[in-house]
Amino acid sequence: MRREAWDRVRDGVNRSDPELHDDIDLSFQFGAGDRLRVDRSLTVGISARPFDDPAAMRRRFSRAFRTIARNWRTSPPSQRWMERVQR
Repeated sequence: MRREAWDRVRDGVNRSDPELHDDIDLSFQFGAGDRLRVDRSLTVGISARPFDDPAAMRRRFSRAFRTIARNWRTSPPSQRWMERVQR
């Protein structure tokens, strides 16, 4: 992520709730005018352990739904799509 992008969205990113999914929370901070590009040459490994542990999977889903619910109140997808269409 470029520094300019982080500088623009960092104040909206929640850093106090450890039960939020950080990547999902970050994605909600970008607006209709922002353009994201995938660089497939950048890769990050992940541990497969959570996929073998039902409790860990529930925790991941719980964090994801909690993050979506938190951000949905202030930035619902319908509003985000309308902003994008109007641009």
